[in-house]
Amino acid sequence: MSDTQLITIACVIAGVLEIALGFPLFKGKVKPNGIYGFRTPTTLASEKVWYAANRLVGKDLVICGATLAVGSSLLYERAGSLSLVQTAGIELALAIVPLALMLWRASAYLKRL
Repeated sequence: MSDTQLITIACVIAGVLEIALGFPLFKGKVKPNGIYGFRTPTTLASEKVWYAANRLVGKDLVICGATLAVGSSLLYERAGSLSLVQTAGIELALAIVPLALMLWRASAYLKRL
């Protein structure tokens, strides 16, 4: 197994982990706390805001994880023909761009609450 294929496998696992972490937030199963969830002074100050913001973030985190897991799975087949730098760049984009959009969307949502 090549280094590029190992990177894609690690990213599939990271995507599945994002899905696993996002789902309880999306379902409203995580109470306000200082460790897990979308923690900001605004979300920690109000239970209503906590659950609303974390439902949005949880849903987006599931989508981010699915994007990373599926994209990495598709990349696995081609990973042998790509350089390590190309594979790492694609994986980085699959991981960072959706998460950045999620944080931007969550911040905008908090301003409306």
